[in-house]
Formats: sequence, structure tokens, C-alpha cells
Amino acid sequence: MSPETATPNASSDASWRRARRERVVIGTNVGWFKGTAPYPTDPRHIRHQLEESLANLGTDYLDSYDLDNADLGLDDRSLNDAADLLHGLQRQGTIRAIGQSASSFADFQGVCPIVRPNIVQFGHGATGSAFDDPDADVFARAEERGGGTVLFSPLTQGLLLDKIGPEHPPHFGEEDGRAGGPRFDP
Repeated sequence: MSPETATPNASSDASWRRARRERVVIGTNVGWFKGTAPYPTDPRHIRHQLEESLANLGTDYLDSYDLDNADLGLDDRSLNDAADLLHGLQRQGTIRAIGQSASSFADFQGVCPIVRPNIVQFGHGATGSAFDDPDADVFARAEERGGGTVLFSPLTQGLLLDKIGPEHPPHFGEEDGRAGGPRFDP
């Protein structure tokens, strides 16, 4: 019986989960909120958040684990430690690909030579992006290095959904990155 048609029971649950997991790509980010760490990309925080994510997702590895921030502590003091930790986790098989998110090309230029991500993640909405600059062709640079790209905010953080405007002013929580942004000021 194939995994697609089998009904899991206590004896086949592990093999059932493995078969399904191999067909799903799971990635998550770390480094936006610092929690109790001194800064969001503190290596202890990265490891703790990874363990929490693995438990919450019911898996023993992630296909992609992305640093969601290019702010690596005071004067980037955690950059080497964070990169070393991520590459160690990748060698162990706990993460398959390392991702790096940034809000500017200059941020990528600063962290990518050390983090050496397999995936770069950046905002690129249908209305364009700062990354459209030909000198900052992140797509070509990722391809040259055999890496991939992940885009966030393809609908320009909800602006293209026609749900935000003068007749429908937005109400964002304090944790929402859009709060106070000039694009969302009615």
C-alpha cells in the first residue's frame, strides 16, 4: 500500500510521517524578535528558536532556516558566531539550506560574504522594489552562486488587495512591521 492510500496506525505512524515530510518543504525564520536574548541573532537564541520550531512543526530538520535580520548585534559582533552555528547545523543535517533576509542591498553585501547563504530573501512587491536597481541584481547574483531567492511582500504588504485606503484606514498592532509606515498612513 502506498503512503498516499495507507491509513496510519500506531505501528506505521513514523513511516507515514516520514513519507509525508519528504514531500513538503518547510522553512522558517529567526532573528526578528530577540525574546530574552541580548540581540535577535544571538547564537543561543538561534538554537533555542530552532529547537522550538522543530518541536512545533513535528519534524527533525528544516529545509530552510533564514536569518530574518541583517542586524547581528552591536557592531555585528554575532555575525561570525551565527554563521558558524548555521553552517554546523547544516553539516549535521538539521537544516538543509541557510537563508538570509535583508532590507537593502548594502545589508546583503555586509553579511552574505560571512553567512554564505544558500537562499536570499528580500521584499519585492508587484509595484517594484529597491532591489530593481541593475547594480543590485540579487536574482543574478544568487543564480551565479547556485543559490535561490525567496520574495516576501509580493502583494506590497497587502496594499494590492484593495482592503486598505482612505475609506478603509488600516489598524495594525504594535508588533506589525507596517505600523507607522508611510505607505500605510491614511
